Amino acid sequence: MSALSNCHLLGESAKCQRRQYRYDLGRGIVFGDDFVHATETGHAPHPMVFLCFTFGNQKMTQDQWLNTRDYIAYQCPLFQDPSGHLVKSAA
Repeated sequence: MSALSNCHLLGESAKCQRRQYRYDLGRGIVFGDDFVHATETGHAPHPMVFLCFTFGNQKMTQDQWLNTRDYIAYQCPLFQDPSGHLVKSAA
């Protein structure tokens, strides 16, 4: 994966500079709130899949969950809510 010149993670540094994080097969990256990022567009020799996880916990307040739920629903078509139910989103 790292051999590709594009299709990697673009992020913004604390000094508002664009940086590229080069994905490495079998390794993940974790970042917190307010990290401005996107996956670069580009050409790959074959279809690629990127997994994205949004973490929360069962101790979240209702307001915290609603904010998280809206973010998750925007990014993916199916997610699990804190009660364990699978929910289809409009994504």
